[in-house]
Amino acid sequence: MIEVGTNSYVTLAEANEYFDTKVHCDSWVSADDATKEKALLEATRDIDMYRFKGYKVDADQELQFPRVNIGRQPTEVERLVYSSTIKVLPKEVKYAQMEQAYYILSGRDEADDLRSKGVSSFSAGGASMSFTDTGYNLLAPLVKQMLMPYLSRTGVIV
Repeated sequence: MIEVGTNSYVTLAEANEYFDTKVHCDSWVSADDATKEKALLEATRDIDMYRFKGYKVDADQELQFPRVNIGRQPTEVERLVYSSTIKVLPKEVKYAQMEQAYYILSGRDEADDLRSKGVSSFSAGGASMSFTDTGYNLLAPLVKQMLMPYLSRTGVIV
């Protein structure tokens, strides 16, 4: 079950509304609500595996956002002020979660799926393929672009 702020950045209703404004989203439209929710939850987990600039507004919050982008660890007083006054979640993060859910429902890019499983190269018959590790293998290309302003250069949380 989706709980915004605990395991998701958006509700199923928000995602449905978002996809109502888009063309070529058959994978979303044809999925049932339970499958859509699973995709949204998986998308949140995919996004939250990465390191982001700044710090969580509340050190105990479940998700990576909302964040405080102040370049240093905030004091306890700053955390209290931010947590009581700033609960804004960047729209790009919401869009990224919904686009990642669509990417999951559409069947991840096979190369990204192999890279996320640790495969660096493979051969079949006379053909071979090698992958460059970008550090952002789980995310759809569009999602990477949406999150780029927020991503730290240190990569995935291990």
